[in-house]
Amino acid sequence: MNNSEKDNIKTQIQTTLSSFILDKNVQLLLAVESGSRLWGFHSANSDYDIRMIFVRSMDTYLSLSEKKDNYENVTGLIDYQAWDLKKALNLAKKSNTALFEWISAKDIYCEKSGFIEDLIQIRNKFFNPYLAITAYSGMAQGNYREYLRQDLVRAKKYLYVIRPLLACEHIRQNNDMPPILIDDLVNQYCPKEILEYVLNILEMKRSGLELYNMPRIGPLNLWIEKELDKFYQHRNYKLMKEGNVSTEDHKFLDYIFRKYMY
Repeated sequence: MNNSEKDNIKTQIQTTLSSFILDKNVQLLLAVESGSRLWGFHSANSDYDIRMIFVRSMDTYLSLSEKKDNYENVTGLIDYQAWDLKKALNLAKKSNTALFEWISAKDIYCEKSGFIEDLIQIRNKFFNPYLAITAYSGMAQGNYREYLRQDLVRAKKYLYVIRPLLACEHIRQNNDMPPILIDDLVNQYCPKEILEYVLNILEMKRSGLELYNMPRIGPLNLWIEKELDKFYQHRNYKLMKEGNVSTEDHKFLDYIFRKYMY
């Protein structure tokens, strides 16, 4: 993609954000790039997955009328998902890994001053290894069952199983958020017996063959099934405890919520 095309995409993204703000009558606190471009296995043809957090006026939150707390548009080159701040903070209490990943986004399209720093504090308080493994392994299991048990599979779908499983392994060993980039996870945690398969799939994905139908890779599927079982048992026996949210932590979330209302 040349500089002119990049500038055109940036303009389209900013137009999307401006239209969202006007249409929903909200303020944006954060808009970042997620998906394959966040994780480092996008191709030139990959969509732009924008993730946003917005806030409404204090009067709106004090009204008895319920307002929608999330919006999404998944059509076209630029898609988005947007969460109300209240929804985002309630998900933070549950150690939501998607929200915690957005904090590390390289491509930030909009940020209210200081908001990412506040999210980092929230992540430090609320990250829970047990809940994170539950989320990542659930993501891997869902994608595996849906896409990777047929004779022919799409190459890119392997990455949506492999990355969360490697993220689980990082959490198991370190009890903290995993690296965002898939290369870092592969270099640190990918077993030698499947490394060549994984690297080949990454090359295919990045070269634009993400929709290519390929024969299912037996040894890779066996490794996936073993890892899924391992982390299911890990969750089942709760080797990592859920923990409790303290009153002080709740008060901190209330403080952040009120801080950004207008």
